[in-house]
Amino acid sequence: MSVVPVQLCLSGKEVTDVRVRPGGQWVSGVVSEPGLHGAVSRLCMWSVAHHDVVVDLLVDPLPMAGRGLSGGVHCWDLEGRRVFITTAKEGIVEVALVDDVPARQHSLAFDPTRNWSTPSIDYTQSSVYAIADWCEMWKCTLDG
Repeated sequence: MSVVPVQLCLSGKEVTDVRVRPGGQWVSGVVSEPGLHGAVSRLCMWSVAHHDVVVDLLVDPLPMAGRGLSGGVHCWDLEGRRVFITTAKEGIVEVALVDDVPARQHSLAFDPTRNWSTPSIDYTQSSVYAIADWCEMWKCTLDG
């Protein structure tokens, strides 16, 4: 049995940038599908134990869809309490979870006019790194 329901891959829906949330109980990914004014996407996570349980982590601002060899568009912190996602209009957004539900979100200090990919948090969980415009690495120090 698959974790991501096959229905998500039908009717033009696409699931990209799939990650296992630390702890192994959830799998996250970006779901993209056709909309009235172009493709729309959202960051979701699916329960490994209960395949019908889906949590929308970020819908607005619009998450970037996965882009093949770019290195990804989202990452988890080491405890699985926060996820960092590149967006179309606000750079990189941090989403904090409480009891497996998004509790708050805010934009990090990454220039929203640039094209970001490959976010990664360091092992001390004090900084997020990302690639700007496929050519430069940038760092954002997280607030304690």
